[in-house]
Amino acid sequence: MPEIHFESIPLTEKDFFYMVEQSKDHFTEHLHQHDFYELHFAEHCNGTRRIVGDSVEDTGDYDLVLLGSGVSHTWCSIKRPGHKIKEISIYFSPDFINGRFGCKREIQDIVAMLKHAANGIAFDMGAIMRAYNRLLSITQHESGFYRMSEFMSVLHELAAGGNYRILSSTGPMAYSDSEPQRITVVKDYIINNYMSEIRLNTLAELAKMTPTAYSRFFKGRTGCSVSDFIIDIRLDYASRKLLDTDMPISDVCYDCGFNNVSNFNRIFKKKKGCSPKEFRDSFHRKTILT
Repeated sequence: MPEIHFESIPLTEKDFFYMVEQSKDHFTEHLHQHDFYELHFAEHCNGTRRIVGDSVEDTGDYDLVLLGSGVSHTWCSIKRPGHKIKEISIYFSPDFINGRFGCKREIQDIVAMLKHAANGIAFDMGAIMRAYNRLLSITQHESGFYRMSEFMSVLHELAAGGNYRILSSTGPMAYSDSEPQRITVVKDYIINNYMSEIRLNTLAELAKMTPTAYSRFFKGRTGCSVSDFIIDIRLDYASRKLLDTDMPISDVCYDCGFNNVSNFNRIFKKKKGCSPKEFRDSFHRKTILT
C-alpha cells in the first residue's frame, strides 16, 4: 500500500474546532489522513490536483470539500510566480454527531451531510458562493462563541442546499462502534488479508455462523455482499498503487488479491468506468498539465 502520512491536529476536547488560514504559492502536501472532519476551502487554486481516496480531479479557481475522519487526501500544484492561493482548513471532531447534540432535529441536515463526507464531498460553485462570506467571517472573529456560531451557519448553509457530490468510491478503513461484532471482526480480517485468498467459510467461522447464514446477515446489515466488499477494498488499494507507484499493472493486480489480470481489468472498468491503464494515464496527464 502506498505510504499515507498521519497528520496530527492540535484539536483538544475543549475545542469546538481548529482552524488554519494561510496563503501559499503552491500545494506540496503528502497524501495524508487524520482523525477529524475537515472543511477545506481554497481560492485562486485553478490547476491544482485534488486527491481524495480514489478520486483525482483538477480544481477550478475555487474549491470547497468536506472530508470525513480517516479518508486519505492531498492537494498538489506547481509554483507560479506572483500567484497566491488562499487556504482555509477547519478541523472538527466526529464527536459532533456521536453525542447528544447530533440527535437534535435542528441539525439533521448537517448530520446527513457529515455521513456522506466519509467518502469526501465537493460543493458546487453556487454552494461555495453562498458560504463564501461566512467562511471569511470565521477568520475575522476571535476564538469564542461568535466564531463557533458562524461556523455552524456555514455547515447549515452547505447542508441545506444539498449541492454537493461524493468524491471517492470507497471510504476510510473505519466503521461505527455500533456495528455488530460479527460484522466488525470480518471487516477487520478482510482489510488485513485483502492481498490473499479469502474464503466465505473462514469469514463465517470468525462470526460463528454458517456460510449461507452469514452471507445473508452481512448483506442485510451492510447493504452489500461479502464478495462486493472484498472487491471494493482490493480496488481501493489497487487505485492507490496505480496513482502512487510505477508498479506494473499485472503486479498491482496480484499484489491486491486478484488472481487474474483480465478479470482485474474487467472488474476495475466496471467499478471505475475505465481500465487500470486509463486510470493511471489520466492521473499522469493531469500531473503534466499542472
